[in-house]
Amino acid sequence: MALALYATGRFTEALPHFVAVVGTWPKSPHAHYYLGHTYMALERPKDARHEFLTVLKLDREASRDPEVLCDMGQACKEAGSLGEAEGYFRRALRLDALSYRAWHGLGSIAAAQGRKTVARRHFEHMLAKCARSPRERAGAHAALGKLALESGDVDEARIEFTKALQLNPANSIALTGLRRLRETNAR
Repeated sequence: MALALYATGRFTEALPHFVAVVGTWPKSPHAHYYLGHTYMALERPKDARHEFLTVLKLDREASRDPEVLCDMGQACKEAGSLGEAEGYFRRALRLDALSYRAWHGLGSIAAAQGRKTVARRHFEHMLAKCARSPRERAGAHAALGKLALESGDVDEARIEFTKALQLNPANSIALTGLRRLRETNAR
């Protein structure tokens, strides 16, 4: 039941079922993993961090899985623990140097810390080396566009957002960025 609700995006309804599963099987890393993802979907990164940390404690192989490490990094980042998040993203990169999610996480952290040059370098690397699908390439362009917009480079932002939307017309970051640019021009 929990997985079916989760798969259809009904995270609030899935939550008590996953909590019950974890209560029944507290040593199941898979149960904690899905509960962690449910918490992330519900924008509860501190709770997700706890569940992903439990996964890492219960399953030694999880600490060698770049995706699990990126999940942990993302939860830490969203919970505001940027240093801890950076550590998990770097561990993921030691296991998979082409991890799109890890490079994106490091770029986002650098941007949040005001290290725009470092953030740009991470996003450009992500675009050149890691983005395998049109959706990932769109995400990289959108990240570069957002960074340019935050740096005041309106022309570069417009170019990057446009490239993102050519690859993925539903990219929410690019759509929001272009809307902000139009609103700024209308004033």
